[in-house]
Amino acid sequence: MVKHASMFLMAAMVLVANVTYGGSPDGALSDHVAYYAKGQHDSVMQRSEKPALRFVNPDGTAPVSGNVVVDQLTGLMWTKDGNSPGPAACGPAEVKTWQAALEYVSCLNKVSYLGYSDWRLSDVKELKSLVSDDQRNAAAWLNAQGFNDVQANYYWSSTPDDANQQKAMCVGMVAGGVYSGPKEFNTHFAWPVRSAQ
Repeated sequence: MVKHASMFLMAAMVLVANVTYGGSPDGALSDHVAYYAKGQHDSVMQRSEKPALRFVNPDGTAPVSGNVVVDQLTGLMWTKDGNSPGPAACGPAEVKTWQAALEYVSCLNKVSYLGYSDWRLSDVKELKSLVSDDQRNAAAWLNAQGFNDVQANYYWSSTPDDANQQKAMCVGMVAGGVYSGPKEFNTHFAWPVRSAQ
């Protein structure tokens, strides 16, 4: 009885993890797939055919040479620097509480960081979209794809934990693990994102 209950619980946990937060985008990629990334702005990531070059400059060229990177798979634009970048006034290169991460992104928008004023704290599915199942270390892989300073650590998402509003979802940039961390006590990196369209 205990053995069957344990097996059922493990299967349920795997099912919930894959349905709630999605598997790796590369592992589940198929033609004309769209999914909705619920987060701070209920963003929508459209996926069609896997692009020949995934990470490019805003003009579609590669290698990445500017301060932003466009993911042609999701249509999202990320800061090239994955280490909570920005001007000194915004507290760059620091781990932050969840509220401080939201305030940091607000600061980036006030100063029109890199020429844009519509940055947001990436939601859990946006962060998960950067993790590829076939890579042992997502941070190292992303740094080799044109990003720099992506930390092999956890990043805050804008997605609150529905089961506990005192927590928010975080994504690890090594194996892509997702966990729920206390908003007021845990400190993690923040990675600004915006729509590339």
